[in-house]
Amino acid sequence: MQILSPSEATQARESLGMSQAHVARAVGLNRSYLSQFEGGKRVLEDRWQTALREYFSGEGWESAQVIKMPPGSTKSLPAASPFATIDGFVIAAHIEPDEAEALLEEYYIAGDLMELMADTNLELGFFGEISLKSAFWQSGQYIALAVRQLQIIRILRGQEAASTTPITKEGQLKTLGHVYGYIAFLGGNIDNSITQSS
Repeated sequence: MQILSPSEATQARESLGMSQAHVARAVGLNRSYLSQFEGGKRVLEDRWQTALREYFSGEGWESAQVIKMPPGSTKSLPAASPFATIDGFVIAAHIEPDEAEALLEEYYIAGDLMELMADTNLELGFFGEISLKSAFWQSGQYIALAVRQLQIIRILRGQEAASTTPITKEGQLKTLGHVYGYIAFLGGNIDNSITQSS
């Protein structure tokens, strides 16, 4: 087995235009482990090394990729774009890589929570009818998550300033910002129906 160094893993991921969250999900590894590995703070087991190398190879990456110019060529490489792409999302040049990773992870968490909500059964009333309050509450939470995903995309593109309303894996909001203001008005947080179904 050929060992994948932290710098090779970072180079492979970045050359393929992928976030740590995307790669970690694809191979089944915790994103923080991948981040620590890329930072040289953790050694990965052989199975994760193999999974990463196979994933990167399957996506078209070859180790030690070098751009070779023909001998005597005077052409220069094209100028760098002010935008980059990660996981298919356009990232503005002023967004720091760590900030982009955190926003993309939050985007994926919101998507997971939305999937859980879609699979959650609505409360039924005494006669078997769907509780209007429950349906309204759940749809409000779903819409808030969708709005947050849209806001994350706008932040990544540089169209909006970053917000301080991250979504946690536990499904709770750490703070309520302007996006979630109407949820606060309704009087609750997002964890009740979601975490019980997981």
